[in-house]
Amino acid sequence: MFSLFSITAFAAEFEYTALYVGSNKTFVNDVEPDMMYAQLVYGYATEKDLLIGLSTSGNSKNVVNAAKVAKAVGAKAMAMTGKKESKL
Repeated sequence: MFSLFSITAFAAEFEYTALYVGSNKTFVNDVEPDMMYAQLVYGYATEKDLLIGLSTSGNSKNVVNAAKVAKAVGAKAMAMTGKKESKL
């Protein structure tokens, strides 16, 4: 399921928009699974955004591709992995 929601911080000048990208069976039927997150990042991300990629191995193709696209559109990317040496 995809959801887009705003979180307003205590200070009025800070507003954060978060996009949760979980696996949606109907969306995956229409795209290459290795590119499903990358396509969403391409559609939504801007240079003001931060992508947080989670992968135990750090080598999940769908998360690695999303990070590459985030960098290509000017967004920052941060990875949380279980290994120091990984593609993320």
